[in-house]
Amino acid sequence: MHYGLIVFLENDSGDITQKLVSAMAPFSRHLEVEPYRVYIDMRDIPEPHTPDEWHGVNVMEDAQGCYYITTKNPNGKWDWWDLWKNAMPRNPCRVAQIPDDFIPWSFVDKDRVWHTRDIWDAEHNYSKMEVGEWHEKWEAAKVDHVDHADCIAVLVDYHT
Repeated sequence: MHYGLIVFLENDSGDITQKLVSAMAPFSRHLEVEPYRVYIDMRDIPEPHTPDEWHGVNVMEDAQGCYYITTKNPNGKWDWWDLWKNAMPRNPCRVAQIPDDFIPWSFVDKDRVWHTRDIWDAEHNYSKMEVGEWHEKWEAAKVDHVDHADCIAVLVDYHT
């Protein structure tokens, strides 16, 4: 799936492309991290319950339940991305130049926190933030970033 993402960057004398690459890097699904445990619900394992292997990974069990070990980036959001051309009159642009009717699916704020309309709960259930709630969050982010005269917005097409 393709989604629109606004990345807020400082507009100083540095290379914008390099800043964008740096801002996107922590959210790569290709990034390997230190091994960690991911606990799974036995209900996710088809009958008969054979937790030795699940989706191609070895499943183990401890006092907290069944788990597998992974090095996949838990903050991974994209498998590739590119600058999104022709979606806004100017890209990159000053925050105040973002069209009022443009609402991205996600944005990365100046503190490098990824915000998205997607919601995953602790049980891995998926839902979307209500449209009105997401619009309010997006508008608040624009207001917060427009006050920074050296802040620009870059629109990215990212794929999950």
